[in-house]
Amino acid sequence: MVKQVVYTSNCTGCWIDGSLGESHRRAKLADMLYDIPGSDSLIKELEANPSDDYSEEDDAIALIQEHTEEGYTWILEAGDLILVKSEDRP
Repeated sequence: MVKQVVYTSNCTGCWIDGSLGESHRRAKLADMLYDIPGSDSLIKELEANPSDDYSEEDDAIALIQEHTEEGYTWILEAGDLILVKSEDRP
């Protein structure tokens, strides 16, 4: 099955401002998953209370990465989620 590319080079930049807190980060991750087929259960996990290890956030970022244009990657830095060109990754 071919994965639908949702996030492309036109989407680079900061998507989540970590200074706005955990609930904002989780809500924004859930919003980012809406266009990705099969993400309903993960969206529900993000909308619920976080697990002790926040693994659902890691799972969300991994799934978003699977639907991102090749050559681009997501980094989580100080709570900010940023899409960068892979070669520009710090």
